[in-house]
Amino acid sequence: MIEISFNTGNKPRVLLADGDAGTPALVSRVIASRCEMVGTVYDGSTAFAASVCLEPDVLIIDIILPKLNGFDVVRQLNAMDSNTKIVILTCVDEPDFIAEALRIGASGFVLKQKLQSDLPLAIQAALDGKKFVSTTPI
Repeated sequence: MIEISFNTGNKPRVLLADGDAGTPALVSRVIASRCEMVGTVYDGSTAFAASVCLEPDVLIIDIILPKLNGFDVVRQLNAMDSNTKIVILTCVDEPDFIAEALRIGASGFVLKQKLQSDLPLAIQAALDGKKFVSTTPI
């Protein structure tokens, strides 16, 4: 299933891919003033197809998705030389996952528990051609 809306302004266009039914509403609220949500998908295969079709400025994607994991979606999009910037949004707080995400071409890595504070920063960094990684307090 894919939920699509149409861009009505000059805001960056964002596609969300997340298997958690509660995440889209939260993400939408957090980025509404800065970005236009163009769609929400709930599995990796649909995330890849929707990214190719909709060509969003930013894809926000979880690592753990049905049908195709988020890392595989990132790899496939980068193999196509997609212009879409990718921000990983996940609960997985492991240094190896962060390193892998950045190695394969993601622009950002945001922990879900820091979504409200870090997601807007990660999106802006991605659009500016920079990298952003959430940090957890020690």
